Amino acid sequence: MALPIALQLYTVRDLLQQDFDGVIQRIAEVGYLGVEAAGVYGRSAVDAARLFRSLGLTVTSAHMPLPVGEKRQQVIDTMGELGTTNLICAWMPEDRFTSVDTIKQVCEELNAGARAAHEAGLSFAYHNHWWEPARLDSRIIMDIMQEYLDPSVKFEIDVYWVKVAGLDPAALITDLGARVPLVHLKDGSGDRSQAMTAVGQGIIDSKSVAAAAENVGANWLIVEMDRVDGDVLAAVTESYRYVIGQGLAKGRR
Repeated sequence: MALPIALQLYTVRDLLQQDFDGVIQRIAEVGYLGVEAAGVYGRSAVDAARLFRSLGLTVTSAHMPLPVGEKRQQVIDTMGELGTTNLICAWMPEDRFTSVDTIKQVCEELNAGARAAHEAGLSFAYHNHWWEPARLDSRIIMDIMQEYLDPSVKFEIDVYWVKVAGLDPAALITDLGARVPLVHLKDGSGDRSQAMTAVGQGIIDSKSVAAAAENVGANWLIVEMDRVDGDVLAAVTESYRYVIGQGLAKGRR
C-alpha cells in the first residue's frame, strides 16, 4: 500500500509569515495528508496544531533543536503542543564531518539528544544533507556515523541530497531498512547552486524511492523544496499531482 504524503513546511516558510492560515488551508486543499513542522512562523505551537487538526492534517514530525541542556524541556513541551512524537534533528554543520573524531563527537551529541527524546516518549531521527552521504577518504560518512550512533537513532533520508552526493537514494533506504521512518521527496537538477524543481521534474527516480520506502516500512513521504524559482505553491501542487498521479503515495484525492 502506498505511503501517505505530507509537506515540509519549510518549503513555504516565506508565505507562512504572510498568511499562515491561508497557506495551511491551501496545502490541505491540494490534498496533502500531513505536514512536517519546522517552526510555526509567529504562531504558537498550540494555535498551529489546532489549525492543522481542523483541516485534517497530521503533524508527521518536527524539526527541532536537540532536547538537551536549557532547551530540553522547551523542546519536549513544543513537541507535545504540536501533537507529534517524531523529533528530527535537521542538520549538523558540514565542517563537523571532516574527520572520524569530529564525526564521533557529532554522534555522541545525537545520542544524547536521542536519550532525552526517548525518556520523554519521543522517537529521534537525523536528517541528512549532501555531506553525510559523501566520502571521507574512501568511506561513506553515513557508514561511519552508524558505527557510533545508538541503533535507536533513525534517519530521515533526503533523497535529493543523497543523489547529489553520488549515491543511489533507493539503495541507501534499502540498506538502512527500519531506520528510515520518514523520507524527504525532493527533486532538482543536481546542481547545488540551483533551486529545486517540483517532484518529477529533476534527476530523482521517485518511483524507486517510493518503492524502497514502502518496502522498509517507512511511515511518510514528505515533499520538500529548500528553494524554488517562481511560484512555490504551484511547485507544491505540481509535486502532489505527480506523486499521486504516478501512484507513489496516497493523498486526499
